[in-house]
Amino acid sequence: MVLTHNGKVGFGITGNVHNRIFDYIAGSAELQSFKYLYYGTKADITDIEKKLKSEWKRHMWKVFKGNKWTLEILDKDSGLTAEDIQEWVNKKIVELKLPVRIVKDEWLPYQGDKRVKKKYIDLSPDMYLEA
Repeated sequence: MVLTHNGKVGFGITGNVHNRIFDYIAGSAELQSFKYLYYGTKADITDIEKKLKSEWKRHMWKVFKGNKWTLEILDKDSGLTAEDIQEWVNKKIVELKLPVRIVKDEWLPYQGDKRVKKKYIDLSPDMYLEA
């Protein structure tokens, strides 16, 4: 996602995209959207995120309170974009031969459309997901 109120690029995992987007809206008092969404098993998505955090650790925004705390937000000074994350994730999916798929552009950017839910995607994956 690209946060509308400050332009920072973030990423994360959720089992309920509808609730998560509204958590971001509530926390920022600004409309937010997810620029890209991926769909797969929790294990596969967690594996991708773990690898991303490990490889991009130096690019993550850190908040210091005693020990440093790394957020799932890219440091703006890194110059990296949401497209850079997307490219990295797409390559990792191919490299690891994971059955993870991206949500089609027609459903993006995601801003709370209740039709984009696991139950509906499972019923009609080709309607929601890229091949």
